[in-house]
Amino acid sequence: MATDAMRSRGVIHRARESLVGLIGVALVTRCLTDTGFQIFYPFLPMLAGGLGLSTTRMGQLLGLRNLTGLLSPVFGALADRQGFRKWLRVELMALSAGFLLLALGPSLPIKVFGFILSGIAALAFVPTLQGYLSHRLRYSMRARGIGIVEYGWAFAGIAGLSTAGWIIERTSWEVPFVILGIGLAILSILYYLLPPGHPEGARPRMSNPAAGRRQQLTDLVGSLSVSAWATIACTGFLSFAMFNVLIVFGDWLTQTYDLGAGDMGRVAMAMGIADLCGSIGASAYSDRIGKRRAVMAGGVLAIAAFVLLPILGTSLVGAVGGLMLMRVALEFAIVSMLAFASEQDSHRRGQMMSMMGASNFTASALGGFSGPWSFLRLGITGPSLLAISGMLACIVLNIGFMREPQGRD
Repeated sequence: MATDAMRSRGVIHRARESLVGLIGVALVTRCLTDTGFQIFYPFLPMLAGGLGLSTTRMGQLLGLRNLTGLLSPVFGALADRQGFRKWLRVELMALSAGFLLLALGPSLPIKVFGFILSGIAALAFVPTLQGYLSHRLRYSMRARGIGIVEYGWAFAGIAGLSTAGWIIERTSWEVPFVILGIGLAILSILYYLLPPGHPEGARPRMSNPAAGRRQQLTDLVGSLSVSAWATIACTGFLSFAMFNVLIVFGDWLTQTYDLGAGDMGRVAMAMGIADLCGSIGASAYSDRIGKRRAVMAGGVLAIAAFVLLPILGTSLVGAVGGLMLMRVALEFAIVSMLAFASEQDSHRRGQMMSMMGASNFTASALGGFSGPWSFLRLGITGPSLLAISGMLACIVLNIGFMREPQGRD
């Protein structure tokens, strides 16, 4: 009996160590992938200049990159059918190749191809990683484990972007992408050592896959509640609001206050700290006050930040403070929204989250075009007004249509 108990404790201890290692590898990977994804926002003028493009054209390319996220459900379906580890490695290798082509490509078309390839891979990698972790983590610790990995977005700003700014200031804009490309290539090899997500071929194959997918889509569209559709739309409006300002804030600060790459790296660190505060706040309070109310609270605070941004922007400290308030509010709303959405249809959670992702990517692509356009005409006031309109739409949907399951309001 004692031997069996000791053996059981040993198995549990090894399992815990394995999960800690898994979460650690995933967190490091997210720090690198999110640094590569976010780097274009604070350093937009430097990167656009290095490519020989205007900031407006570079903003449009960022919008196009975000639109490629509509392909992520395709990669999710392939990963679900063929194994998560395989597609995590493929996506990491594609992301590495994209960054290296962007930095070292001999011509602009090849660099742009690398940029788009990195966008497709980055936007496909995150949901695949979330699916993999969901299969590996017990339900009782799933939210905590995935939540820790999601801190990679904030840590990318705190450590990744500030380091990138320091490197760009002392070398060139290409060097951070070379470092990221090499780092992700090494991690793609490390992913061979991770445990499998689920047995290959665990899903039954259909004799007519195309017809099966059409039937699944028809069933999903017909079965979603009004609250679920409102949640999907609210996610899109929230992303539209965020990206209108996110796409131009680097250009705004460098034009207005003549900030260099090192300065923008420190601003990015402040934004990362704000993101971390928003994530921690949502983790601590959204369950207590109710997820729908938490989304509402984040939306109201975000509107206040967008209203204040042109006013506070008369000084550098005020501008950075306004941007930090915006990031805290939006991160609080986004994390609360993800938790709220996961309860809308527990039987089709993956499909529901995929449709939210499609709404997010489409709206962020629109923001990538409208943000620079409005900034050229009205300065930071233009994107702020568009962001306010998006957040007002979120609040209308929240009050009128979004409901907690089983009447938990």
